[in-house]
Amino acid sequence: MRRNQFNQDEILNYTKPDFKESDIQTFTLKINSKDRNIIKEPNPFKFEIIFNQDRDVNITNTYSISGVVRTTTTYQNNGAVIPSKFERIKKITLSQICIPRFIPRDYIGEPVTGITPIKNTTDTISLSYYPGININNTVINIYETVNTPISIEVLELVDLINKKLYLVALPYNNPYYTASFVIKAQLFSYLNINDIIYPITNITGNIITLGNTDYKPLPNNTNNRLIIADYYKNCLMIDNSGNKIGITSSSIIINSTNFLNYQYLFINQFLEYQINDKNSNTIIEQQLFQITNLKQDDTNQILTIYGNWCSSTFLARLSSTITYNSNNIRLNQFNFGVRDLFDEKLFYFNLNPYVPSKDVATNLESNNSFGVLYPFTPNSTKDYLYLRGDATETYTNVNLQTTRNKVQFSLTDSNNKLIGTVYNNNFNLYKPNNVSILSYLEFQPDLNIILKIEEIDKKYTDIG
Repeated sequence: MRRNQFNQDEILNYTKPDFKESDIQTFTLKINSKDRNIIKEPNPFKFEIIFNQDRDVNITNTYSISGVVRTTTTYQNNGAVIPSKFERIKKITLSQICIPRFIPRDYIGEPVTGITPIKNTTDTISLSYYPGININNTVINIYETVNTPISIEVLELVDLINKKLYLVALPYNNPYYTASFVIKAQLFSYLNINDIIYPITNITGNIITLGNTDYKPLPNNTNNRLIIADYYKNCLMIDNSGNKIGITSSSIIINSTNFLNYQYLFINQFLEYQINDKNSNTIIEQQLFQITNLKQDDTNQILTIYGNWCSSTFLARLSSTITYNSNNIRLNQFNFGVRDLFDEKLFYFNLNPYVPSKDVATNLESNNSFGVLYPFTPNSTKDYLYLRGDATETYTNVNLQTTRNKVQFSLTDSNNKLIGTVYNNNFNLYKPNNVSILSYLEFQPDLNIILKIEEIDKKYTDIG
């Protein structure tokens, strides 16, 4: 049998114990992830718990300049600290863990269960579906003028959980046309394929033609879950004066702005730049822009968003003078979707270096987890979850444990993937400063963990 990959000898303390159950002391550990050092550990689902150490310290340094002795004091946050030391541990049990129910996804858009985009040509995909899925194609007529009908196709997608989504080609997802649509539902016209956003330019049956493929070619392997990119599309601002939003071949410039309105713009996210006619509902221009960097000019309140336009034809037009008289400019952001952790089948609770001393799982990746938990909440409207399950480790009288200085907590999903990596990649989901390490969000995406430790009285383990 394969030996456990962790070196158990480092945490074993062999002795000749002589104790009674009444000589066991039980301690309840109360751990909150907001007490961690958010700067070093932005993900609340993975952080270190430090034992036998001061919580916070001020480090004083003394130095001399030209014979003058000076001192500086630096505040140091030691993170999630339990000052006491625990020895001769008999049993560790997870009593309770409370986690946020909703966190941002680490990708843009909303997935559709049971529908897969398959690449056909350089700019088309077809939709492959699981049995029980419905993909309904409807042909409707819209009118440029009273006597000129245009036939277009709309796709109705019904996934395994009976959620309906409607796809229409981007040129027709326009108030000028949609006001006369028979289908009174929200229409979507962008897809996320391998973290790149593509507009739908045409629909024929279950064949979808995508735009911007000259700039962002379709990957050969597109057979992931279909993701509707504009399911979470928010309007950042509207410029109806002509002096708020400016553009160049590599940037979007926003003047006289409050930077807090743009605090959740991240590298590699997509923006939609849109020009609308003031006197009608027509959309004159609709272009994608992918962010590569952000720069704030605090003095003049100017935000410069650097990036790439996803259309070579639009770049060519930018080389000449373009005037946007009598138009509004709208800037939209493709946002992360919301991940509901209540949908997870189970969670793996980890307390490294405390792992089973034997192989106890059919899946080697989950073998070192401390326990398995299941989501439970008494009220589905709450924004938090309680996790319940079996997370206990008991040590025999010949392998009593001594805690290390650090224990690493982490929570992984049913696929054994770490939860909350979005917080690592997009740090300003938190806004800490040098003194207060609290979450910037009003709803703090933090965890509360209650552990019970049973410790044998030391006097009974020194016999022999």
